[in-house]
Amino acid sequence: MIQGGFRGDGIPVVPLIVGWKSGVQEIIAMLDTGFSGELKVPPEVKKELGLVTTHIQPTLLANNQIEQSEAALAYASLEGATEEVTVLITPGFPAIGSGLLRRLNFALAINFRKNIVTLEKLGDS
Repeated sequence: MIQGGFRGDGIPVVPLIVGWKSGVQEIIAMLDTGFSGELKVPPEVKKELGLVTTHIQPTLLANNQIEQSEAALAYASLEGATEEVTVLITPGFPAIGSGLLRRLNFALAINFRKNIVTLEKLGDS
C-alpha cells in the first residue's frame, strides 16, 4: 500500500519511482483522475532522466482545447509494480493519470478528513 497526502493547495499527491537511461528518481506526483494518460513530467525531469521524445501527442485539455505535447517512454514503478509507460512532457507539477493506475491495477482511496491518499495494489482478477 502506498500512502500520500495533500499539497498545500489541496491537491492529492503520492510518491512513485521513474527511470530511464540517465537514472532513476523518486518523484512526488499529483493524482489527476481527469487525465486518462499514464504520466506527465516537466521538461526538467525529462532532461534529468535522459528521456527521448518518441512522438508528439495531441492532448485534450480541461478547457476543451487540444495541445500538442512531446511524449517519451520511461519506466514507472509503484509498490514494486513496474511498467514501461508513455510520459507526456509538459510544464508544471508531475501527474499520475488514471491510465497508469488502471494499467498497474491500483485502487485509489482519498480520506479528505484525515488528508490521506492511499493506493492499494489489487489482485490479478
